[in-house]
Amino acid sequence: MGFQKIIFSVLFFGVLFISGIGFAQSESGSAAPPIAASEDKEAKLADIRELVRLTGGGNMGKQFIEQMINSMKTTSPNVPEQFWNDFVSEINVKELEDLNVPIYDKYLAHEDIKGLIVFYQSPLGQRFIGALPQIMQEAYMVGEKWGTDIADKVIQRMKEKGYLEKQNEKSLEAK
Repeated sequence: MGFQKIIFSVLFFGVLFISGIGFAQSESGSAAPPIAASEDKEAKLADIRELVRLTGGGNMGKQFIEQMINSMKTTSPNVPEQFWNDFVSEINVKELEDLNVPIYDKYLAHEDIKGLIVFYQSPLGQRFIGALPQIMQEAYMVGEKWGTDIADKVIQRMKEKGYLEKQNEKSLEAK
């Protein structure tokens, strides 16, 4: 299960990035310019929360976790359905949203945040937000297969090079 946990973690962050929840960064890769003394930090943070709310960041994160759990159910058939239901009910989307606020604050100026809010409130932005759940679902399925294919290649190459002992080989293939 450890190998699957690594794959799921990589996929989670990859899908978050490509689905638009990901964290924006300037072209130079540097942080946002320092906040001017006149800029109200609380107003910027409130606008970041609005941006994250508009894009459905927390809800899409929860949806992704639910998809991941559906995949985990197939590898853990002995776990009762109530366990999964209880786990999903404990997911707090506000927690994910709050975790993203400092990241947006670090890489985007307040004017950038305001511009993104305008975009996401526009008809085009709304269509994009509307399509994100389907994009995320399909990206998850593609990413899951991609990750599994890579894991299979790693195991095959390790076999070819003689790096896998028979005991380790069986444990890797079981995962």
